[in-house]
Amino acid sequence: MIAGETISQDTPQAPAWQLQQGEALALGTSLYLLRDGQDFVYFLFTQPIASHAVDDKAGRNLCLARCALFGLATHAALAQAFALNPRTVARAKARLIERGEGDFVPPRKPRRRHGIEDPGVLAKAAELLQAGHSLYRVAKQLNVSSSTLWSYSQAGQLPASQCSARRSAESDSQAAEQPEPGTVVLTGKQERNQRDAQAPLGRAARDTAGRVAASLGALDGQAPHFEPAATVSGAGVLTALPALLQQGLLRHAGLLSLPQGFYSLPSLLLLW
Repeated sequence: MIAGETISQDTPQAPAWQLQQGEALALGTSLYLLRDGQDFVYFLFTQPIASHAVDDKAGRNLCLARCALFGLATHAALAQAFALNPRTVARAKARLIERGEGDFVPPRKPRRRHGIEDPGVLAKAAELLQAGHSLYRVAKQLNVSSSTLWSYSQAGQLPASQCSARRSAESDSQAAEQPEPGTVVLTGKQERNQRDAQAPLGRAARDTAGRVAASLGALDGQAPHFEPAATVSGAGVLTALPALLQQGLLRHAGLLSLPQGFYSLPSLLLLW
């Protein structure tokens, strides 16, 4: 940019959108338009005073109205830079004077309400929750958000789900029953989670003796332990272990070594 450069009304200029990165266009004796990536930046001498995105028409009109209002360039020069009619700049200037800059800002979209306006839906949700259905199942059945049901429940407008209480009662009753000899007892998810949470050395670290021995260097890998269990997520992957072992998963394990610890190399390979 050259200080004091002026625009000749007789010499047509290329429109602003043809400017390349870093190229500037003189709009007046002290006003320049610079292309900066996907933005147009307005400079008063060497000081940036405004900017807008290349495809932002509302921002462009606001910047043109500002420049015209403060006499930084003529209506014709500002319009010529964007291949507009000078009357467009004049109308933008009048709009700025009459309504202010806020009139150029697009109105915000109203936030969608996350509520249940139908009292029948609320009554049905209360009935299902009282019957012991979970929040998730009730929300899916009524085609509403589970978080919405939860917020209604927290506000006291819906009863709390009886699902967890019912499951807890069933679990207690099952625990009180003594299994017959030879019966395979499957541990449930809730029981396993509670047992893992109570492990003294951290969650699920229930083999206290083995872990202490490993920490002292007296254990070279604890043998894997399997037990019957129900509702194990992804448990079907265990059915692939016989095939993997048959294909030689541990065939060359003896060629590798790990420092002594709680998990042996075969255990890690089986786990992975």
